Amino acid sequence: MLKEFSTEAVTQWMNGHQNIKIISRDGSLKFKQAIKEANHAMIQVTDRWHLIHNLNERMDRILPKIVDARIPGKDDDPSMNQEFKSVSEKSKREQQKEQLMRQVKNL
Repeated sequence: MLKEFSTEAVTQWMNGHQNIKIISRDGSLKFKQAIKEANHAMIQVTDRWHLIHNLNERMDRILPKIVDARIPGKDDDPSMNQEFKSVSEKSKREQQKEQLMRQVKNL
């Protein structure tokens, strides 16, 4: 177990474990550099937790930009199921956008 997570400490630990061929890590540039300094041939992969976490964050930012413009608002389609309504009512920003869209349509 490492006592500290400095580049030097990680490099030193990695130098003592040259038998490692593939290492799973988070997105820290400090760890990336330390592993590279210890062994250029070692394959670095993102750990599963960070991979899913980062994907989820990106989807939260990207999906509203793509999907909101293509799906009718809740007042436009009375046949929408309850599940979609709860998702579309999720954020205040989305509610404000729907209200603005209704005002534009009325004009």
